[in-house]
Amino acid sequence: MLAKCPRVCKIQDVKWITGVLILLVCFLNTATAQLIDTQRTAQKNFAQCQQFFLKLGDPITAESQCKNAVQYAPEIAAYHRLYARVLLELGKYPEAQTSLNEARTRGIAPEDDAIEAELAYRQNDFERTIAAATRVVSPQPDINLRALRVKGLAQKRLSRFDEALETFKRAVQTVPTDVSVRRELAALYQKSEPRKALAVLTESAQQPPLLLADLGRLQWINGDLTSAINTLEKVAARPKDFSRDRDTQQKALGALAYSYFGQGRFAEGQKVMSQMDSKDSWFGVFISKSLPWLLALVLLLVLHLIGEARIEPLSTIEIQDGPRPWTVGTMYVWLLVSCLSGMVGALFVGNVLYGNFLAIFTPYQMGVAQDVFFIVTTLVLLLLSLQSAKTNGWNVPQILFGKPNETSIAEGILAGLVLTALTIGYQYGTRLIGWTSFFTDTLNWRVSMILLIAIVPLAEVFFRAFALYPLNKRYGTIIGSSIAVTIFALAFGAPIPLLLLHGAVLVFIANRAQSTVPSMAAQLIYLIALFSVVMFLPIVRNWF
Repeated sequence: MLAKCPRVCKIQDVKWITGVLILLVCFLNTATAQLIDTQRTAQKNFAQCQQFFLKLGDPITAESQCKNAVQYAPEIAAYHRLYARVLLELGKYPEAQTSLNEARTRGIAPEDDAIEAELAYRQNDFERTIAAATRVVSPQPDINLRALRVKGLAQKRLSRFDEALETFKRAVQTVPTDVSVRRELAALYQKSEPRKALAVLTESAQQPPLLLADLGRLQWINGDLTSAINTLEKVAARPKDFSRDRDTQQKALGALAYSYFGQGRFAEGQKVMSQMDSKDSWFGVFISKSLPWLLALVLLLVLHLIGEARIEPLSTIEIQDGPRPWTVGTMYVWLLVSCLSGMVGALFVGNVLYGNFLAIFTPYQMGVAQDVFFIVTTLVLLLLSLQSAKTNGWNVPQILFGKPNETSIAEGILAGLVLTALTIGYQYGTRLIGWTSFFTDTLNWRVSMILLIAIVPLAEVFFRAFALYPLNKRYGTIIGSSIAVTIFALAFGAPIPLLLLHGAVLVFIANRAQSTVPSMAAQLIYLIALFSVVMFLPIVRNWF
């Protein structure tokens, strides 16, 4: 039988147990207090990180706060997500990926895919960007907006402009008050539907300086110069608001200067130009845009010098019976007169249609103005060529058109298709270096475009017959043909490298057939095929 504990023993056991319990309670209280203090510190760091990063746009300061938050409370996924966004903004992509992975191990959320899409975009992995952004479906509109924005930007970088347009439409519908996606949507509309672009910005409830700058440029593009001037004058008066986006400010100032000049207000336009950065001045822009043209002009001068150096002096005067030849000088005079006539026509039409004498230099408006320039230039060249040949006693059809046969015309048609393929290949190959250009607007159907397609091929009478005759006679076939090719490229303006090749093909066809009809057929087929392909194939349209 067990012995009973003495009363004294029981009292001592109770005291010992009570002491242990008191110590345990004190320890738990201390640990709980420390845990609560740690959580409060983590929450405070997280709140400060949000303040610096999301509200003040200062990721450098935000980084240390987020880092402390994840150290104090590594179990909270939201802290890791924000830290990943901060690291992403700072360009620390491996660290951002690590933080995103940490967040995912603690709980999956739609924002994870949004951050992954943003990270992939920064790393130029655009397909991964689109895939990640497509997976984002969140009850929070701002997360959906971030995913749509980066998805649209990736589609733009991949030249999927139609897809990007739809994506940014959804983004605007998701958060109508967001200015950045409105600007992106307007930029996509601007090239072919500037009125829709203008409507997108006009409907914005907020009009910060960056949006005003875009709005003013679109008013200028749409031909409303008075409204453009009123809007852009506000932009010009607030230079400090563009400290982080000088490019937008300079484009706005350029549009303001164009608007002043378009209304004939030259003093005010000159004053605006003085506010522009030197690298963005009209002279600097002219040099950068015109460099290929200037190089072609140098090539023309070199060819003339080589040709003149090879001419042997004549010791006797040649007396020629029959038709009188025209000279190289006459050819250049007629070309100059024709180009000036075309420019006058373009200025006139620009003022009549848009109230803008500089419509030929204004986006979107330049389509019609450029068409008029080339149509008038071609018609004047044709008339002067016919008149000169007739006045000098030549058989006009024989000297300017020749006698083509069915084979040569078929070769011309084939050449037109080959030139179309070369043009598409050129635009695709040069789009990454910004050399994509064309002598007129290929994106928007208009009546003047139909007239352009029908009339411009007639310019072959001048470039492959009237110009070629005195050049070949004076310099020989090789130098003469090279000069004619260079003149053709200079007259049409852009893209110079492609036009040099284009002109060489047409000269070869004309010389081979001894007729300008095959080269006219080549030009006609080329323009019809090119404009049709650009209009009806979106992937090709994106390259122009």
